[in-house]
Amino acid sequence: MTPLAVFEEFRFIAELLCAEFIFTPPAAQRRSRFALRAVFGWIFCMAFSLCYFLIVMADEACPPSMPLRWTIYIGWYVLLTVLSLAYMAFCFKLSFGWLLFVGIAGYALQHIEYTLVNEMLALGVYPQIREDLWLYIPVCAVTYAALCAVVAFPFRRKLRELGEVPFAERVPSLCFYSALLVMLVASAFIAQALFLNGGSTVDGVTAPYYAAAVGDVFNCVFVLIILYAFCCVRERDRRNDIINQLLYDAEKQYRLKKETIDIINGKCHDLKHQIAALRKMPEAEREARLADVEKLTMIYDSSIDLGNEALNTIVTDKMLYCAKNDVRLSVAGNGEKLGFMDTVDLYTLLGNALDNAVESAMAMEEKEKRCIDFSVSEQGELVLLRTDNFYEGKLTFRDGLPRTSKEDVHYHGFGMMSIRKIAEKYGGALHVRAEDGVFTLQVVIPMQ
Repeated sequence: MTPLAVFEEFRFIAELLCAEFIFTPPAAQRRSRFALRAVFGWIFCMAFSLCYFLIVMADEACPPSMPLRWTIYIGWYVLLTVLSLAYMAFCFKLSFGWLLFVGIAGYALQHIEYTLVNEMLALGVYPQIREDLWLYIPVCAVTYAALCAVVAFPFRRKLRELGEVPFAERVPSLCFYSALLVMLVASAFIAQALFLNGGSTVDGVTAPYYAAAVGDVFNCVFVLIILYAFCCVRERDRRNDIINQLLYDAEKQYRLKKETIDIINGKCHDLKHQIAALRKMPEAEREARLADVEKLTMIYDSSIDLGNEALNTIVTDKMLYCAKNDVRLSVAGNGEKLGFMDTVDLYTLLGNALDNAVESAMAMEEKEKRCIDFSVSEQGELVLLRTDNFYEGKLTFRDGLPRTSKEDVHYHGFGMMSIRKIAEKYGGALHVRAEDGVFTLQVVIPMQ
């Protein structure tokens, strides 16, 4: 176990982890105690890489056949690659698709540097460099840092634009990218074998086969280009999704406003006729009819005051819509402490929450279940916004959120994600629960 051999083993896992950090999406959520996880996980990976020398000692004590030897050594580096992905999952909340992306891109970047420096330079052009670790280590560090900087600039910007867009979330895509990672690792070892053993032999010494190394670098660069192109496509799709969602929401708002105006026109028409009838009624009967008129106008009662103008506007609008569709909306609480929230954020958050509740309530056949309870309350330094409503059917959850049951999924499913994102923007959280036919949505936001 020479210092050079130890450095080479440390170098592989360290470079691989650094590369995977580069390709981790900026929007990825860090796990609790991230710093401790990152440090102790890194130490474990570095220490585990030294197990390589147990394989070397076993190889020297009982040399296996050449095919078995290659299988063992390839398996070892595949194991280290899987370990690196486990480390990333230990530090970040990443889906399997994003882990594949990180693994493929990270391995490709690390292998480019390995081929250029360890193979072409240190085993080919200038083998004496491996004898001087004080020169070899800085050369490796500088070249890898430069390579990472060149690759990180376009990728980090694109990943930042992607945000939380999933990577390869469908089974066929997951299978394809899993196969791509396996093929990348396999092609790397095949190219390495050709580089070391496929060149010309002079006086019994085999010269490196540089064409294999060049082809290996080309393969890795091509894989990175594929991944970057995929990010561009996903980012374009994300923009299209946002545009389509905005158009859909605009159409929906127009439809709701039109229905609201129709409600007001209808009620005004009824009031006009009732007022005309009141003029012709005897005094005794007029008082009884006035009570009916007063009840009719209760829907427009502007006495709703939750201590926040945005809340008042949203709730009044939804109550009007609920009245037309025979849904009872009960409101309670005080939202005065929500004044720190941006009006658009509050309107979007509560609008989505109440829209979902209204749609669910309207689907109920039993009249007594066509109701919604909305409340704003304070608990210590927290403000809680909560909706409760009945629902029918079976709800399925993904990543803690209910999946839309609508056929036009292209336009639905954004509401809950928007609520969660706005809550997290203010340091809060979204909690949903579906039990015994009652759906509960609660947003918890710290006061600021």
